[in-house]
Amino acid sequence: MRLTRRLLATGMAALVKELSRLLNTTDPDIDRFARHGGKLIIVQGTTDMAVPEALTDSYYERMAERYGPSIRRFVRYYVQPGYAHGGGRFDLAWDSLTALDDWTSRNNPPVNPVATDANPATKNRTRPLCEYPLWPKYQGHGDVSQARNFSCGGQGQR
Repeated sequence: MRLTRRLLATGMAALVKELSRLLNTTDPDIDRFARHGGKLIIVQGTTDMAVPEALTDSYYERMAERYGPSIRRFVRYYVQPGYAHGGGRFDLAWDSLTALDDWTSRNNPPVNPVATDANPATKNRTRPLCEYPLWPKYQGHGDVSQARNFSCGGQGQR
């Protein structure tokens, strides 16, 4: 069979369509995933240029609308100020794999997780990871580089 531009374009379009179906994260229906005991931890940075925060917020909101309060059985969504797509003003370091393992194998969901800043200039600064739509708020006293002096408050400074 001779590969023509038309055949190649048709095949590529079909491949892109199939990959999009498999990888598309805009469908809030994760029933099968949840039924099989799946747990999902989403961490989004406010300065992520590859995956804009508004898209992730919208996706989570559609899931929350679909599942209501039961979403907390299998999804946690955290927004970290200053975090980019692997870097940023706050280079988030958090052992999410252990958190996910604890949740799936021991049914211990993450509770009040704390992220450490891996930026060399601000290394070891910590912040609470607040569940969306909450936001880390400085309590007005204590070291501003320590998570213990923050609480998860209102809907943030978006």
